[in-house]
Parts: sequence; structure tokens; C-alpha cells
Amino acid sequence: MNKKLNVKLSKNKIETYILDVLKSTTINNFTKTGKNYYVVNTKHNIRITINYNTTRIITVDHIQ
Repeated sequence: MNKKLNVKLSKNKIETYILDVLKSTTINNFTKTGKNYYVVNTKHNIRITINYNTTRIITVDHIQ
């Protein structure tokens, strides 16, 4: 995540940030396509990709 978002956060801060983003994202911005969930948060300008089966975060990308 640090590399994708061009930030330098500790592992704990990354977890806290992701949880904050997920909590502040409305259910309408969660979509399931194939084996992944996509969470789009325009306030933070990021999209989180989560594996459907394991619920592990695959990637975090900036959105425009």
C-alpha cells in the first residue's frame, strides 16, 4: 500500500487507515465482481480490492 499510494505508514497505521476508509464508505460503493469486492471511497480517493473468499486486501489504488 505504501508504494501504491506513495505514503510511508507503519503496518498498524495502514490497518487503521483501511478500517477508517471501510467504515466511512457507504454500502452502495461496495461491489462484487467475480471473486473480488471493490470498495470505492471518493473522500479518500482510493479503491480497495478485497478477495471474496479470504477477505484479504489485494490492492489499494488511487482513483481520479
